[in-house]
Amino acid sequence: MEQGYDVTLSNWRLLAAPGGLTAEEEAELTDIVLETVETEEWSTAVGRYNWAERVITGDELDVFLEEEKERISSLYESLGV
Repeated sequence: MEQGYDVTLSNWRLLAAPGGLTAEEEAELTDIVLETVETEEWSTAVGRYNWAERVITGDELDVFLEEEKERISSLYESLGV
């Protein structure tokens, strides 16, 4: 703000797997992640680290990543980076 830019960036995390997975492998990994975020241990970590939890997968994740890519690219361009 001090330099004339009203910018907010989030610090998000992504769990990724190598390319070439079958649909079954992808579904199995997605299920593991979704099961994990339902555990007490996960809930405790969310509270301990004050995370704003947003778990997204599949098409919704693809859209989010594309929007973030465009948003950040536009930001860098406006900053002349």
